[in-house]
Amino acid sequence: MSTLISDFMGDELLVNLAESLVKKDSARFSHLISHKVPRDSSILVSLEFIDATSLYEIHALKRLIGDKSSPFVPLEYLDNYGSKLPLIMLALDRTLPLAKSSHELQGFIWVLLGYFHSLFNENKEIDSIIFDNTPHLPWELCLFFVAKSLGKKVLFLRRTGLGGYIYIDEDFRPGMGNWSFSYKNVNNSLDQSLNCIETLRGLSFTKSQKNGAWPIDVRQKETVFISILSLLRRFGFQSLITNLRVLIKPVPNNASYATLRTSQNTVLAGLGQISRWQYLKIHFKYQGIIKKLRKFYFNIADRVDDIKKHPYIYVALHYQPERTTMPEGGWFENQLLMIDALSRALPNNLRIVVKEHPRQFNYDLRSMNARSIDDYMKLSKYHNVLVAPITMSQQELVDGCLVTVTVAGSVGWEGLLLGKPSIVFSDIWHASCESCRYIQSDSQIEAAIIDLMGKSCEEVLDDVCSFVNKISNYLVNGALNSNHLRIFFGVEDRKLSEENIVSAILQRLN
Repeated sequence: MSTLISDFMGDELLVNLAESLVKKDSARFSHLISHKVPRDSSILVSLEFIDATSLYEIHALKRLIGDKSSPFVPLEYLDNYGSKLPLIMLALDRTLPLAKSSHELQGFIWVLLGYFHSLFNENKEIDSIIFDNTPHLPWELCLFFVAKSLGKKVLFLRRTGLGGYIYIDEDFRPGMGNWSFSYKNVNNSLDQSLNCIETLRGLSFTKSQKNGAWPIDVRQKETVFISILSLLRRFGFQSLITNLRVLIKPVPNNASYATLRTSQNTVLAGLGQISRWQYLKIHFKYQGIIKKLRKFYFNIADRVDDIKKHPYIYVALHYQPERTTMPEGGWFENQLLMIDALSRALPNNLRIVVKEHPRQFNYDLRSMNARSIDDYMKLSKYHNVLVAPITMSQQELVDGCLVTVTVAGSVGWEGLLLGKPSIVFSDIWHASCESCRYIQSDSQIEAAIIDLMGKSCEEVLDDVCSFVNKISNYLVNGALNSNHLRIFFGVEDRKLSEENIVSAILQRLN
């Protein structure tokens, strides 16, 4: 039996992980799906290569299929796969800034599902797949759902709120995950014996972030060019910089086929190859949308003094698109469904304070379809919802709230570390903490709010320590990518991160 490796070619750390896996157990791995071809000197060339750049739109997919008969989904699988179409359609927003017809998109998805179904039928020795992160691109979701339907083992790496600690899961759907696995001979340096909460706060994944992102000097080495760009942004020239970049740099089309130099480039991937003129039209349309959204949000935001008058629960909106809402949040990818449910169930003396993610107004074509004026208009109409100004800090809002609420965002864990209980709308990694409530029905909301409000700060912190003690054996001391490796690991510990993840994956596969 064999394993298909999905991607693991996005950066140096992931390549090293894939190569180490194959070196440790070459007979176990047979296929590699990637946007980049392995180097001739890499052991990964021994795997059968599938070109991921061809999996984003129908014409490229047909080139990949070649002269073979068109792949199809057997009738007995139509209902099963058909039930997954809405989620896969939502994922297409990430790769399609301009909409196509539902008929055209569904036709593409059925061919993609048929392609992967045929792949497994033709390679019956493949009994498992390993993804380098939660599958979230349209083709990854198709691969995931086909593999699950055919009874294949699926593993993927996921991060926790603890910097330098990950876990290996089998499913992102509610109640279907499986990561309670005690690893043998995997170094786990999570020592809370002296001061649990201070240790966990020191490990917080977001502790060095500003406005929901790591500063450039944390993520990468500062260069003269980056310093100049940062200076220009501080003086309000962000729009000018973006326009110049769009005019000067090549159109970010997805590669026609994988090479040694290609990489994942999903921004326009679902459109095929577009011209610079088409790209400029998309760019200026998007700039207009962002400008209107930003202005409307600023207009509906309540004054800080008005927010502080009321006891409140705090909802920090996710940046979108991202894995934590699509697919991990399921239908709560539409965060208004969560706010609507909270508004109906909220005790009369409380308010919901909602704040937009500070990065949502940053330039990113993938977010073209993530927000609308109607979203913000509806937000402003709730009788018990207050909209926080984008300038109001996360720290201030968490400090002042009674409970944090999120689909699957980091604010839940950040709040727990400060003694604030949390409500989540997905089966997130800390959902089983006693000071956290995972909501699955309307009837649970009011009871959860009242129950959690009754907890003292000390009780919440005790629950956090107990929770981490309970799950610590299921965590792996490792990094998901090279950025995380550099931020959370000293030079002397980086090899250990790789060894831990490789050992853990092999234990789960065997």
